[in-house]
Amino acid sequence: RWCSTTTTTAAAAAAEEAARKKHEEEQRQRQLEAEAAERAEEQRREKRERWLVLRAKNTAVPPWPRRDFFKKLESNLKKATAFVKRVRSQLGVADGAADALVRDCEKLNLSHYVDEIVSAIVEAPLRVKDVGGVVELCSLMHQRYSSFSEDLVSNLTTSIESLVAAADEKLRSNAATSTASANEEETAAIRLRAQLRLLVELYFVGVHENAAGISDIVVDVIERHAPFKSYKGDDAAALYPLQLVVNFSRFSRHLLLGLPMTATSITTTTTAATAAGAAGAAGDGDADVAGDSGRGGDGGDDDDDDDDDDLA
Repeated sequence: RWCSTTTTTAAAAAAEEAARKKHEEEQRQRQLEAEAAERAEEQRREKRERWLVLRAKNTAVPPWPRRDFFKKLESNLKKATAFVKRVRSQLGVADGAADALVRDCEKLNLSHYVDEIVSAIVEAPLRVKDVGGVVELCSLMHQRYSSFSEDLVSNLTTSIESLVAAADEKLRSNAATSTASANEEETAAIRLRAQLRLLVELYFVGVHENAAGISDIVVDVIERHAPFKSYKGDDAAALYPLQLVVNFSRFSRHLLLGLPMTATSITTTTTAATAAGAAGAAGDGDADVAGDSGRGGDGGDDDDDDDDDDLA
């Protein structure tokens, strides 16, 4: 009887200790998640602040700088051509390349190289993590050279449409895929996602106001890839275009779609809207959200910045 009582007591103590450790681990995990969420929110806040600064500068033109302004810059042929070569060879390849290019761009008179720089940016093998720096570079070019933005958006839109069409043709053809071509497809998929993100961020910061062009691209992706039964190849590959749309919607949901920026704020906003509705003020709140989303002036969601390669 004594042995049985001792065994029972020991088992209860072991169970209590296990429960205590489990509770401590759950608390630690919640703390880590809370800290990660706080860091992510801080990053979003900083990004929204950067967008606001860029938007203020980008929407201040026209007028563009006069000739006297460019006389103060370096008009060195060798440095200018070297800059264009670096844009072509380093964007999307070397981490932090865009930051260095922005610093050099500030010093140089690139009036005669706008077309080449546009071409180099569009042809670069961009990754999503490169987009922030490229937006800074494009903003500076937009603020100085009147033809830059229109040419860039036109060429970037054409490139995205071509990548979408090529992906659609590949999926429908069900051609045998070698290792080399698989790598090319992966690179094209990463580039497509980055270019769409770039086009959206350029809209957010006021480099262009062509929201209709962005929506046309997304609708084209959906319409091309909606009839899944027509695909004969890899199901995962067939789903990629819609995964692209999902990522686009997650990133753009606040500014372009008028939705809350985070999952947490969805609950908060829903509760607030319900309370406002009871007070007869829901209409005004909805109008405010729609107004913010139309101009893209107060920031946006960046949930998938940390999963840049989740689709790659």
